[in-house]
Amino acid sequence: MRDPSSVVVKDPDMAVQERLELVFEMFLKFRTVAKVMRLLNERGLDIPRRNRHGDLCWVRATICSVAAILKNPAYAGAFVYGRTRMREPVREGASRAEGGSRAKVPRPIEE
Repeated sequence: MRDPSSVVVKDPDMAVQERLELVFEMFLKFRTVAKVMRLLNERGLDIPRRNRHGDLCWVRATICSVAAILKNPAYAGAFVYGRTRMREPVREGASRAEGGSRAKVPRPIEE
C-alpha cells in the first residue's frame, strides 16, 4: 500500500503480510500458479485485495489474482530481481566487440 506521501510500504496488517508471504512460499514449492490457487481454495484461505476505494477485502483466490500477486513488482521485487543473469558469449574467444552476444539465462533456483 502507499503511505500519505505515496511511498510504497508493507501493509501494516500482519494477516495481509503473512498471506502474501504464504503465496510466494507456495509458489516456490509447487512452481505453478494453478496449484497455489487450488491449495489456497482447498484450505479456505482467501487472499487480500484492495477495492477501488482502498478498503481491504478478502476474496477467493483465482488464477488471475494469484498471478497478479506474483507478478506485481511491489510484492515481487525481491523475488523477481536476480532471477536471470547475462551469460558471456559462447563461442570460444569471441567477445561482444567481435560479434559475440550475451544471452539472458535463468539462475539456479538455489541462488
